[in-house]
Amino acid sequence: MARDSVGVTVVGLAKVGLAVACYFASLGHHVYGYDTDQEQIARIQDGFNPLPWEEGVNVRNIYASNDLSLSLRRSSIVYIIVPTPREGGGLSSKHVREAITQIRRLSWDGLVIVASTLDPRDTAEVIDETNKIVYSP
Repeated sequence: MARDSVGVTVVGLAKVGLAVACYFASLGHHVYGYDTDQEQIARIQDGFNPLPWEEGVNVRNIYASNDLSLSLRRSSIVYIIVPTPREGGGLSSKHVREAITQIRRLSWDGLVIVASTLDPRDTAEVIDETNKIVYSP
């Protein structure tokens, strides 16, 4: 690991999350990816780039898993980039809330960065007053 590198877990390894994970890895960070899509995890573990339109994506530098506790083990930062689909006149924060709930259940104590787009009406409820969860759209 580079001198100033950290362990980063990226929650959500679809189009945006995987590209972000690969970028963090290209900077020299140890990147652990978590997703519930076992097929996507298998593709990444096999070294297959599911984002051929993204030049320079090197999935071999991502430790992908569908075990969140394993992904968090060596990380000090979690970057959540999960879908927020349109729902009832706004955006659903359901997947973001699920990710945060899972992280809390594991008693993990690092910094959580929510990068998924949130409906402004949900932001205050999702972001934690302890300053352990921040929002960076």
